[in-house]
Amino acid sequence: MNDHAPLSAREALLAEALGDVAALLDRIDAVVHALNAAATTANDACANLDARAVAFDASIAALVDASKRHLVSHVATKTAEMTRAASETQLQAIRAELHALIRSELAASLEQARHSNARGPHPDLRCTWWAHVATAICASTIAGTIVSYLLSN
Repeated sequence: MNDHAPLSAREALLAEALGDVAALLDRIDAVVHALNAAATTANDACANLDARAVAFDASIAALVDASKRHLVSHVATKTAEMTRAASETQLQAIRAELHALIRSELAASLEQARHSNARGPHPDLRCTWWAHVATAICASTIAGTIVSYLLSN
């Protein structure tokens, strides 16, 4: 602008308007610089957040894997314990049934032998009976041993 006093009111208003526009332009430049700084800061924050998110994802994946391994180990342990307990219960039940069966078969065979002895000794019958008794006892013992072996493994 020129150094002398304004000549008219119009020039004075124009000079004042130009001063206001200059002040607005200075403020707009300041806002642009502030917005650029804010954008740079936001971009840096996003990059930092992305890096932290990758690290967080890796950490969560490792935690999930460790949890899976622990859970599988726990389930396997509990399953083995339950299987062992069920097998032992079944083995005891089978043994009890096997003992009861052998006792009942032996009792029936002994009763039959008493009746045949009461009728009189017959050499062929006595030999046949003892062979059947021995076979039944051996078969029951072998079956019980096989069942015990299979259930204990």
